[in-house]
Amino acid sequence: MAAYTLMLVEDDQTLCAALAQRLEEAGFGVVCAQDFSDVLGCFVREKPQLVLLDIGLPIYNGFYWCAQIRALSKVPILFLSAAADNMNIVLAVQMGGDDFVAKPFSVEVLLAKVRALLRRCYDFKADEALLASGGVVLKLAEGCLSWDGGSVELTRNEMKILKTLMQRPGAFVPKETIMQALWESESFIDANTLSVNINRLRRKLEEAGLTGFIRTKKGVGYAAGEG
Repeated sequence: MAAYTLMLVEDDQTLCAALAQRLEEAGFGVVCAQDFSDVLGCFVREKPQLVLLDIGLPIYNGFYWCAQIRALSKVPILFLSAAADNMNIVLAVQMGGDDFVAKPFSVEVLLAKVRALLRRCYDFKADEALLASGGVVLKLAEGCLSWDGGSVELTRNEMKILKTLMQRPGAFVPKETIMQALWESESFIDANTLSVNINRLRRKLEEAGLTGFIRTKKGVGYAAGEG
């Protein structure tokens, strides 16, 4: 039995079949979406551990389905698209995507990204159970941040950011260090994409009642907790 099941949402049937074959040869279970009016239904039925999601789909685009999946699940989502301009990459992150692969791509590169994403998302059991800074506690196993008077659930990227910062409480962590922790590579993202993630996380914490927890030092990086 395959260790992980991947859901492939790609309307180019030739490409979809070829990718499914290569992914299965690499040891993954693969489910290909067939009804592009009900991608969410397929996701709910099949319960994949990772979604490979094309942007340019019939009826609704990949960003729409990413938002629908994110409303239900934190499962990692890897976007596939020929439209690899910065706007699409940033929008992919804003909608909750975890990584982005530009078409045309090498299958070996795609496999490396899939394995890295699965490792990052499902390897928390080896991590510390709790990290604390300034009275705020990051619970890795539960995927949440809690403090006196409040708590908030986190996406995997948000957990990675906070884990990287809270392992160095109060210290400013370079952007490059955070990007490496998030994506194990700087090929997918730039500093602007990281800023999108940080700003979204900061707003999320502030809306939950935790203000000023993440600090920025221009030209240096980010810190969490008391300075």
